[in-house]
Amino acid sequence: MNYLAEFHESYERIMGPQIQISAQGQRFFDYFYGQFIENNPGAKQAFRNTDMERQKQMLRKSLLFMANFSCCEEGTEFMGRIAQTHSRKQYNITPELYDQWLSCMVDTVRKFDPLFDDDVEIAWRLSLAPGISYMKHMYPK
Repeated sequence: MNYLAEFHESYERIMGPQIQISAQGQRFFDYFYGQFIENNPGAKQAFRNTDMERQKQMLRKSLLFMANFSCCEEGTEFMGRIAQTHSRKQYNITPELYDQWLSCMVDTVRKFDPLFDDDVEIAWRLSLAPGISYMKHMYPK
């Protein structure tokens, strides 16, 4: 299985064409942040003063960069900037919050991707894991 291709296919089923996000794609991000913030006290604290519409736009972009981070150089600079802003010195997003973030993301994909199965789940987990590991590693810096 090509997990990166599986990730992108799932992403497009959920979001619609990459040029314009679908109404379902909007609902995906609304649902994700609603669940993530409601079920994680650390997330509630982290997002207390956040413009959530802007945050949803950033997440949409970030998912693709994170998925391509391990295989393509294009995501490296972007991920470096994101890691820096999420580090202890700026937004102080603690490493354990990323594990909760990923679990909530997979649960949201399960709800929104009509073809969700074990292959889709592992594709999302494997595609996002290098970016998450990088973010955790850069936290103390």
